[in-house]
This record gives sequence, C-alpha cells and structure tokens, in this order.
Amino acid sequence: MSICVSPVFEDPFPEYGDRTDYADVFIDQMNCLYLLSFLVTADRQVAETCFSKAMDEYVDARGGFMDWAKHHGRLAVLRHAIQVIRPVPKQAYSWSYYEFGQPLVSAAHQPFAAITSLSAFERFVFVMSILEGLLEEECAALLNCDVQDVATGRELARKIIAAEDISSDLTGEMDLLFVPSLLSHQRCGIC
Repeated sequence: MSICVSPVFEDPFPEYGDRTDYADVFIDQMNCLYLLSFLVTADRQVAETCFSKAMDEYVDARGGFMDWAKHHGRLAVLRHAIQVIRPVPKQAYSWSYYEFGQPLVSAAHQPFAAITSLSAFERFVFVMSILEGLLEEECAALLNCDVQDVATGRELARKIIAAEDISSDLTGEMDLLFVPSLLSHQRCGIC
C-alpha cells in the first residue's frame, strides 16, 4: 500500500493575485513589446520578426518574464530592429524638413501614422528617446552614432510630428494595434 502525498506548491505569481491577473499582465507586456517593435520598424512583418527574435532571447535567458520584458526585452526588440532596419543619421547638410511628405494614410486610418511616417533614423530616435525614455548616450550607443546625431534626429522628429498636427497623446491609438497573429487570434489592446 502506497500513500500518495500531493506536494504543496507555493503560488508562483503571488504579486498578481491570481493566474488571471498574471495572464493579463503577461499579455499586456507582450503587446507592449510588439508595439515597440512596430513603432521602430514601421512594418508589421518586420515587427513580428524582431518581436519573435526578442522572445527567443527570453526563452534562452530562462528568467522571469515580467522583469525581462520591462528592460531586457525592450532592449532586445530595439537591437533586433536596428539590425534589420539599420537606421543611420543623415549628413548634417542634408537635414531638411521639406523632404518628408505627409503620411500616405491619415492617422485616422493608420495607427501611429505620425511616427511611422518618419524616416528610419528619426523614428528610432523618437521612439527610443521620447517614448522609451532612453538617454541620448544610450540611444547613440545602440544606434552606433554620435550623441549630437541623436539630439538632432529627435528634434527633427518632434518638428515633423508637430507639423502634421497630430495629438501627442497616443492613448487613443493604443487599442488599434494588436499582438501579431503568430501569438494570438484575439484582439487585445496595447498598453
């Protein structure tokens, strides 16, 4: 006769209340990482690729997802996007607002049109420095450029976005972009 003793397991997610709360936070973090990937690449397929590669890094890291997603995951997404897009600053004499046209589709029909209409370098700098809050030095190190290039690119991006007369409050657009189909077939709002 054997006695089966079921082990007592500690709750692996005590800070979230229950597993449903954890799942919601997990989905929100994944959405945030995908949104970051989309904003810097301005292309859904490329964003999915960069997001997927960043998630592969998480699997290899074997740590807590929430902590990873809040810092290392964001940096992983940025590194992969930089490798694919290869944004480079323009020469000082070629910075001109006039070469940038209005987005092909209005912001009402394309989420984040103001950001995705920026050229690659200005888009990366804007997202990294303004939206993600990275320091100019951190942006310059990731982009392999001078701090002055980052400062110039950020100011140009601000001027272009302001000229397009699009609200700087992006919260209304957050629910328009969703986790890519490779992760979920449900529509989930972005953080």
